[in-house]
Amino acid sequence: MGLIINTLKHPVLISYLSGANNYSFVHFRTGEQVLISKSLRFLEKQLPYFIRIHKTLLINPECVKKLQHQPHSKTGGAVVLDDGTILPVSRRQWPVLVQSVWTTDVPTIEPERSVAFVSGDYTKSLLLRQLIDDQWPLTLLHVMENGAFLSQLLIMAETERPVLLLIDVRQAVPSRLTLLRELKETPRLRRLPVVLLISPNTGFARSGYAMHANSVVVMPDDNGEFVDVMEQVCRYWLTMASLPVV
Repeated sequence: MGLIINTLKHPVLISYLSGANNYSFVHFRTGEQVLISKSLRFLEKQLPYFIRIHKTLLINPECVKKLQHQPHSKTGGAVVLDDGTILPVSRRQWPVLVQSVWTTDVPTIEPERSVAFVSGDYTKSLLLRQLIDDQWPLTLLHVMENGAFLSQLLIMAETERPVLLLIDVRQAVPSRLTLLRELKETPRLRRLPVVLLISPNTGFARSGYAMHANSVVVMPDDNGEFVDVMEQVCRYWLTMASLPVV
């Protein structure tokens, strides 16, 4: 039962599920898959936000890229996921999928502020986005994967300035620390709060503070612990602290 609980703990990481009698494959957005001993009917109750598109398929609507309608009325169609996977949709479930994915009666809410996250870790980016969407729905998350985040921030500063910059320095440490130093030397960005996310047992904490990072936090590998730590970090900077006026 522990495997099932851990597998379903973070639905945002799941792309779709495919059932085979009393077993189901859980397909993750990273390309990994896990076989668990539960039927798709059971999993559908655990994931009410997911959509049943076929008797053997359950999808995460956030992963839908486009729909492909079939030319014949007696058939359903297909759905294309954001990773290029194409899955069949039954004729009975087609109108349910269309209504769920393309509903237009939800008002658009403009974000009031933004957070920038510099990391190439796709899984952690998804978890952080889900956390911010759930806890601070008026906050937009910008994910920057490459090392040129300084130039991206300067472009963004023309219209907005993030209230927080999270830099994952578990990889590309020298280049990202160099860019941190340059950021703190840039008048338009130097007051931007910066939190460095480091690996356990690393010696970069002192270097980060020496380059005027506001905080240095150990970034857990475990997904659940990562969400807990990020909730504490974001709660402080998005709720208790505010960006000083230039």
